[in-house]
Amino acid sequence: MRDLKDIYLEMKKYEGQIEYVLIERLIPAKAMPEINSLTGKKEYNYWVCPNCNQTFAGMFDYCYHCGQALDWKNSVYDKE
Repeated sequence: MRDLKDIYLEMKKYEGQIEYVLIERLIPAKAMPEINSLTGKKEYNYWVCPNCNQTFAGMFDYCYHCGQALDWKNSVYDKE
């Protein structure tokens, strides 16, 4: 496990940039359905984060890989 001092020193390298990145991730972005590598069709069980390009299952308000806020309006599951 990393020491808190090491984490602090690493964060100091990015001082000024971290605040911008964290604020930018609060602006919701649309997740894209994963494309099945065998069929080439969209899979609506798995989604790809627009920020980190990591795949996740389910519809969350935030990507649990990077913290990007996700917008589900006008998606295939939008009930409005």
